[in-house]
Amino acid sequence: MYPLYLRTASALAVILILRGIAWSATLYVDAQSPTCDNTAGAPYCNLQAAINAAADGDTILISSGTYTGEFTIAKSLAIQGMGDVQLVGYFGRVLSVTPAGTLALSNVTVTRGSLDGNGGGILNAGTLTLIDSTVISNSCGTMSSSCGGGIHNSGRLMLDRCTISHNSVAPLFDAQGGGIYCTGSSILIISNSAVCYNIANGGTSDHGHAGHAAGGGGIWSQGDVCLVNSTIAGNMASGGYALGYRGGDGLGGGVYSAGRLDIRHCTVAFNEAFTEAGLNDPPGLGRGGGICSLSSSITMLNTVI
Repeated sequence: MYPLYLRTASALAVILILRGIAWSATLYVDAQSPTCDNTAGAPYCNLQAAINAAADGDTILISSGTYTGEFTIAKSLAIQGMGDVQLVGYFGRVLSVTPAGTLALSNVTVTRGSLDGNGGGILNAGTLTLIDSTVISNSCGTMSSSCGGGIHNSGRLMLDRCTISHNSVAPLFDAQGGGIYCTGSSILIISNSAVCYNIANGGTSDHGHAGHAAGGGGIWSQGDVCLVNSTIAGNMASGGYALGYRGGDGLGGGVYSAGRLDIRHCTVAFNEAFTEAGLNDPPGLGRGGGICSLSSSITMLNTVI
C-alpha cells in the first residue's frame, strides 16, 4: 500500500478535479426568492428539496441565507454556497452523508447542530470533500458515550481550506472527538486548514467510580489521519470529575490517535489534556496535551509541537 502522504496527494488531486468537473445539471436554491418553489424548482426554497430532485453528478448552487437541516445525501452531488450560506441544525444534526453518498461541499458554514448522539454537525459514512468551509458551534452528548461534536466520520473525509472550531462533545460518560471523530475503518485528510478551540469533556461520576475519560479535543481517530499545512490549536480534552474516586483521564488535547498518523508542515500548539481530581482522591491521567498516540505508526515532517 502507498504511504499515507502519497495517498493524500492523490486525494487532493481529486479535490482539484471536483472543482473543474462539468456536472450533468445545475439546480438553484434561494429561500429569499419570491418565485421559489419546492416542486418547480425555479429556484427551490429548501435545500433538501433540491437534493431530492437532483440526479447523480448534478450541482446545487445555494444563494445567501440560512437553511435548516437535517440534510441527507445518498447520491453523488456537488453543493456550493454562493455568498453567506449558513446550514444549521438547531435541535438536530445539520448534514448526513450515507454510505451511498459522495458529496463535494464548498463555501458554506455548518453550525448549531446539536443532538443526543454522534456527529452534531455532520455524520459522514460515505465520501465527503469539504472545501473553503467552516464547521463551528456544533455539539453532541448525553448518550452513554458520544463522539464527534463537529464531525463523525466512518467513511472518507477530506478537508481543504476549512476551519473546524468551537465544537464540543460532553456526554454523561466518555467523550471522544470534540472537533472530529473517526472510526477504525475511516480515512481523514486535512490540508491548509485549522482545527481550533474544540472540547471533549468526560462525564461526571457520583457512584464511587472513576470520572469518565475524554480523548481528542480536536481530533480522535482509530483510522488513517494525514494532516498537511494545517494548524491544530487551542483544543482541550478534559476527564470528568468523580465523587469519591479518581477523576477521568484526559487524553490528546489536540489529537488522539490509535491508528496511523502522518503530520507534515503543521503547527500543533496550545492544546490541553487534563483531568479533574476526585473528591479526596487523586486525579486521573492527563496525557498528550498536543498529541496522544497509541500507535507505533506515526510520521512527522517539518512540524512544530
